[in-house]
Amino acid sequence: MNPLATLLTLALAASAAAQPFPASPLAALTQTAPSAQAAAQPIPKNVLRVRYLRPDGTYAGWGLHVWEDAAKPTEWAAPLQPTGVDAGGAYWDVPLKDGAAKVGFIVHKGDEKDPGADFFADPAKGREVLIRSGKAEFAYVAQETPVPANTARINYYRPDGQYDGWGLHVWEDTAKPTEWTAPLNQTGKNDFGVYWDVPMKTDWKKLNFIIHKGDEKDPGPDMTLSAEQGTQAWIVSGNAAVNTARPETSVRQIGDLRKQGAIMLGRDTVAVKPGFVQPGALLTLHAALDASLKLTPAGVDGGAGLTLEAVEGGLTAAQKARVPYLANYTLLRVREEDRGKIDSALRGQLAVSSVMPDGTVLDVTGVQTALALDDLYAYSGPLGVTWAGNVPTVRVWAPTAQDVKLHVSDVDGKNEKTVAMTREKSGVWTAKGDATWKNRAYLFETKVFAPSTGKIETNLVTDPYSVGLTLNSARSLLIDLNDAAQKPAGWDTLKKPALNSVNDLSFYELHLRDFSAADATVPAAQRGTYLAFTRSGSNGMKHLKALADAGLKAIHLLPTFDIATINENKTQWKTPGDLSKFPPDSDEQQKAVNAVKDADAYNWGYDPYHYMVPEGSYAVKADERTKEYRQMVMALNASGLRVVQDVVFNHTNASGQAERSVLDKIVPGYYHRLNADGGVENSTCCSNTATEHTMMRRLMIDTLVLMAKAYKVDGFRFDLMGHHMVEDMKAARAALDALTVAKDGVDGRKIYLYGEGWDFGEVQGASAA
Repeated sequence: MNPLATLLTLALAASAAAQPFPASPLAALTQTAPSAQAAAQPIPKNVLRVRYLRPDGTYAGWGLHVWEDAAKPTEWAAPLQPTGVDAGGAYWDVPLKDGAAKVGFIVHKGDEKDPGADFFADPAKGREVLIRSGKAEFAYVAQETPVPANTARINYYRPDGQYDGWGLHVWEDTAKPTEWTAPLNQTGKNDFGVYWDVPMKTDWKKLNFIIHKGDEKDPGPDMTLSAEQGTQAWIVSGNAAVNTARPETSVRQIGDLRKQGAIMLGRDTVAVKPGFVQPGALLTLHAALDASLKLTPAGVDGGAGLTLEAVEGGLTAAQKARVPYLANYTLLRVREEDRGKIDSALRGQLAVSSVMPDGTVLDVTGVQTALALDDLYAYSGPLGVTWAGNVPTVRVWAPTAQDVKLHVSDVDGKNEKTVAMTREKSGVWTAKGDATWKNRAYLFETKVFAPSTGKIETNLVTDPYSVGLTLNSARSLLIDLNDAAQKPAGWDTLKKPALNSVNDLSFYELHLRDFSAADATVPAAQRGTYLAFTRSGSNGMKHLKALADAGLKAIHLLPTFDIATINENKTQWKTPGDLSKFPPDSDEQQKAVNAVKDADAYNWGYDPYHYMVPEGSYAVKADERTKEYRQMVMALNASGLRVVQDVVFNHTNASGQAERSVLDKIVPGYYHRLNADGGVENSTCCSNTATEHTMMRRLMIDTLVLMAKAYKVDGFRFDLMGHHMVEDMKAARAALDALTVAKDGVDGRKIYLYGEGWDFGEVQGASAA
């Protein structure tokens, strides 16, 4: 028999444990073969490797009969025993005669052959062949092009096979970071799909990348490959996993645990897509605290099951009003006897399955839980650090965390101790300190299920309610904004410029650093900082005073919150040098600027990291940023100008397990707006937030109130206000209106709110602001 032999590439898994979702035959194989090796061994010279893959992973008793140009033909009763078993199956290394051109082989167990017919391979066509159990063909395994030195390879698979236009955006330790509009072109094609070879720095530690086509990202979040993981990653379209071993893509299973197509609308209700439920289907909410759910051809394996029942009539009018985009979804409810298990279930991995009584799997998907958390755990008490005299209490809202600890240390991280935190019914974790904690640093250690990786993750993360930070936001600080050391003289008695009506307002938009960075009349150390505004005799301040005298009412500062992408260590800043030496029509200026663009001080600042802390790079001394910010406000007010802050609550710098992700490392999947399959929306540029969720809305409002009270900011200009709901803005307005001079030191009714009303992205046409 001459079987049709096709070329394919079989990239062997380094280990099944390296795969975030070992639901493929290759991954399952390593779990069932007790003698499996960790990785495939190199093929020796003058050897044909015959590889055999069984879905059940059972290889005991199976041998290989060889003849023709095999160096040592076998007897039927004494077949070759497997050379090894790895993530790609069992394999035999068959020594060959010199000049071998035809090798006969049969896989058998006694007289049982699999698949049955004689096979013949030509080593000139490939030195490795693959037999799949029950398949009447074998395939030559193409050897992949080796990854060059100082290179990372990103492999990309799309089920539709459509790769035109898809490029790779790269940054961090790559030798050639890309512009968003000029991604890397595909290096080549392989049997997985396409791949990019990314040149890396010699001592590279990490490659960050996004696969995109214009502004369409696949799957969406920033992705990272570390040098410790290896030099290759395999990305499957729509899946946020960064696989460091090739995942199986040839076997199609029903459903996808990596997507979150089921959406909880309350503590015990779940909405699923039309067609998910069929008459007679068995509906189950699966829960696993250890993230052990696995998708098999028979459905979901592992964890515990909570029975779901269809709700007659579907979504209520109130539910449709809150989530109109789900109006045609089917509504399910956890049966009454299982509802007591929901609190625990929400702390682990969740999935919903629909299976017919005969075992036919209709669909399986993960679960979005944000609205259930709102229903069960919405909280209005204190968060962050509060003070009773000199004794702090630290609180963080983390209702889905399995454990939270507090790490308290010196500012530089030394002398650290770990403190247990106590969970309250509200999902808030609390630790009470003592007077020795004051002005020290802290981090939360959270143990959470992260949908972005499908794993239980243990994170060290700063406090989203931080009011102080160490350099470059490495740690939060246990500081009290009411301490005298944080206040300039006269702060508590500051008088605001008169404002008879908000209709009298006029604004001057200003970038804080640009205002004074090149002003020689400002002392060098204060250029580009908050304190430049305190130099009343500088050219810049004389100009602003003249504008105020002419009727200008307010300065609108571009973002001054803690910014994710500015290095606060100014000694590491780079500049393009003197550009005046180049002729006006030269392209050398652009080259010089591009050469340092990731290490210079230039940044518009629309890149929020921590909302409640002023940006440290704009301070002369980063550890005095609060006092310096207040000095700026006082100086501008003294010039007759009110201060308006540009705020960016529509997105964060990162989400998931990314390095600069904060919110998602505390309550994964809650703070960001997800699409129908659970992917983070990115229409704003980055990871869109969901201020329609109670606690994200609260974070926004708490920030506004804190900036109004603690920093005496006079107004807020919202970046992409159209991405917030009208109800968000109403709630913000109400919270500020409640501030009074007698109670809070400010008249909240005179705090002005305005913003951009662009109508686009996932909120287009919705009830956004």
